[in-house]
Amino acid sequence: MTSAINTVHNFQTLMTALGVAHVKETSPSKGNAVNSSGVNQQVKCGTDPYRICSDGERTNHLTKLAGKWIGEGKEIQVVKLMALGWNASNTPPLDHDIVTSTCEGILRTHQNNHPVARVGGDISLLFDLNEAKVHNMICNPPPQRKWLLNDCLPYGKVGMIIAPGGTGKSMLALQLSVSLATGDKFVDYWEIGEVGASLLLFGEEDTEEIHRRLHNVVASLGQTSPTKISDIESRVHAKSMTGIDNQMTRSLPAGSVTLTDYADRLILTANQITNLKLIIIDPASRFRGGNENAAEDTTRFVESLERVCQQTGATVLVLHHANKISQSAGEANQNASRGSSAMTDGVRWQMNLSRPSKEDARKSYGIPENLRHNYLLAAVTKNNYGPPQNDVVLMRGEHGILHVSNEHLSTPKPEEILIALLKSETAAGRVYSANAFEKQFGGEQKTFKMGILAVRKLINAAIARNLIQKQRGKTGVLKIIDPPIQNVR
Repeated sequence: MTSAINTVHNFQTLMTALGVAHVKETSPSKGNAVNSSGVNQQVKCGTDPYRICSDGERTNHLTKLAGKWIGEGKEIQVVKLMALGWNASNTPPLDHDIVTSTCEGILRTHQNNHPVARVGGDISLLFDLNEAKVHNMICNPPPQRKWLLNDCLPYGKVGMIIAPGGTGKSMLALQLSVSLATGDKFVDYWEIGEVGASLLLFGEEDTEEIHRRLHNVVASLGQTSPTKISDIESRVHAKSMTGIDNQMTRSLPAGSVTLTDYADRLILTANQITNLKLIIIDPASRFRGGNENAAEDTTRFVESLERVCQQTGATVLVLHHANKISQSAGEANQNASRGSSAMTDGVRWQMNLSRPSKEDARKSYGIPENLRHNYLLAAVTKNNYGPPQNDVVLMRGEHGILHVSNEHLSTPKPEEILIALLKSETAAGRVYSANAFEKQFGGEQKTFKMGILAVRKLINAAIARNLIQKQRGKTGVLKIIDPPIQNVR
């Protein structure tokens, strides 16, 4: 591509060779014919291919140019050539890769919005079957899993944080972005697995409020090194998106929902960030259209989030409001999200933030009633790729900054409950197969406060760590290994 540009004496020669006349932008006037949309028919305003752009306006103008040329049916290689030629005159020019990736992104958006109609009933393959062959999966070990939060939040997946309004989920998102930038523990509890940059889009908070909250988060770190401050400045990107159309999906007159070009525009923007690890969408209601209670409409929104995740490689966390039933029940579970359960079904990880109930505050955590409003319960209620997590009590400090409440970290881990329960049941003469055990003790209202599948995962993890074993084959009785065999790493 670069060599092709070098063979052209200048941009004017290139455009003439491609049959593009040098016609500058003009505004609608008496001497210019204007169509019903108010656009000059001679040349659309905002798409002058000879306009020289400075920093801050280059990407926007490139997007308009590429969209115009692709809409005219030009081949993508020609569009890239024209875009690179235009870019060479800018002060300064954009990076070569940004220009080409922008053109490719606009092409994908155009193809999504203008699918090729079937002709004569012909259909094409869904995908190349060679892409589904499992030879490499069998012959090679899988890549090591990466974590944003070690053994808790997986890297490169779509997740969700659910909380009632005003509980602090936006503040928690800012604190997470700062921890990713510095490598410091998140809320002084979770270890950071991937240090890097983040992009936070706030649909309900204006710039002044974001400024205030981020300033307080950084101030809460106390005396810190200039290097850490520099890392936060370069790696945290926060933008107020209030007052504009942010919908990734939109309702159609017929009642169905379609994807907009918002995800592609977000991908183009996000891919300019070096070492991007996290994208925050806050809240879901400001970034989706359709019926919140419809599974199909909700699934289209999750698919849009997945597309952003796949194209950027970052973890995408969407912040969402809890439903009224979960707020009154005071118990964290997967069904706490407002609207269709397809939201929870679609994401791979979910954390619930809630205020502890009066009973839990008093009996489980010893929190006085007059101080209960200062605490939040963070419960990971869905974790497809990691072990079961303990609920974590967070204390709201000055300016709403959240930190782990150290005096309330004595809650036993699920595996500790498993071992203790097996010991007591064995001592009482009761034995269980794995299937019988998970049925007896699995369930949101039973011992582990988790579903049967989660208890099964807990048993398998304990077997893998040589804490327990099955005495007789697949359906054998569970038995504690005492002392446990230490895995050799």
